[in-house]
Amino acid sequence: MNILQNRVASIDIFRGLTIAGMIIVNNQGDWSHVYTVLRHASWHGLLGADVIFPFFLFIMGVSIFHSLSGKKDRRSTIVWKIILRSVVLFLLGIILNLFPDFNFGTLRIPGILQRISICYLAAGLIFLFSGIRTQAIICAALLLLYWIILAPPGAGTDSLDQNGNICQLADRALLAGHVYAKSTSTGLDPEGILSTIPSVSSTMIGAVFAGFMKKKVDPARRLVFTSLISASLIILGLCLGHFMPINKNLWTPTYALITGGAASAVLIILHAACDLKGHSSWGLPFTILGMNSITVFFLSSLSGKAMTTFRFPCGVHANLKSFLTDALSGCVPDPYSASLLYSVLYLLFWTCAMYCLYKRNIFIKI
Repeated sequence: MNILQNRVASIDIFRGLTIAGMIIVNNQGDWSHVYTVLRHASWHGLLGADVIFPFFLFIMGVSIFHSLSGKKDRRSTIVWKIILRSVVLFLLGIILNLFPDFNFGTLRIPGILQRISICYLAAGLIFLFSGIRTQAIICAALLLLYWIILAPPGAGTDSLDQNGNICQLADRALLAGHVYAKSTSTGLDPEGILSTIPSVSSTMIGAVFAGFMKKKVDPARRLVFTSLISASLIILGLCLGHFMPINKNLWTPTYALITGGAASAVLIILHAACDLKGHSSWGLPFTILGMNSITVFFLSSLSGKAMTTFRFPCGVHANLKSFLTDALSGCVPDPYSASLLYSVLYLLFWTCAMYCLYKRNIFIKI
């Protein structure tokens, strides 16, 4: 059986591109020498690394549409599958955060996989029990509700500062000692409690947009219509940016709108090139990553931590990552290029590993 049968090329390639981006930005060789485009904005603003996670949530929403559209008549069975998968994803995130010390006293409870699990659960249930119009209304309502929570009328701009914002206060109160230690806002977790609300909207934008892309109209008209939606999201986000800053750490509504619009624009391009024109062979490496996205993210993140933790025996004190980084620095004089080369080679290694699964028709759905 062909593993690619009944799969949508643009979705797998899009998902693979986001996973490749995650591996690149999360595994730089030298964190003191990272190109600006591969960094996160320190607070307000938008850099290259800031678009990757919302892009993944967007394509997860698209996948929810395609995988659940024909199963609404079996809701009771599907609900339990959604819940089970969400629990597994959350536990994998906890394991990743525990590794390698397994210290529950300082365990970071939130995380990327934890947020993915919650967004999958919420978006999956919303999709199962509502139509596209209701989904769009819920998506907008969540962003509006979060706007009011984040910046209540009369609160002023101080409510969005690095210190004193409501997300930080909530995480300090409910997750004290169990948040990301290197956060730019002390006590705030970038995948914390309140900012999960708009991230659900980011996922729902994908599901709703996929519904529009499946409309039974002429492909040319459909591309024009979806392009207008994509442009509208970006323009709306930019206009509202005069009142609400674009901020990944807080996952502000403007951030959700702009990244949702940008993600939908990329999907339109991939859909036109790969699905309509059939030009998808170039994307095979990303298809391979996209078909086992959670697996490769979990394993690459786990091994990345292991490479910085375990040291060489026999009196050699450098860990494996620093050893490899130093070796690359000897070959590539520019430290920024050497740091990027390390991450690219790391990505290439995991692409080859996933290729082995692909050749054996192994598709691990977590």
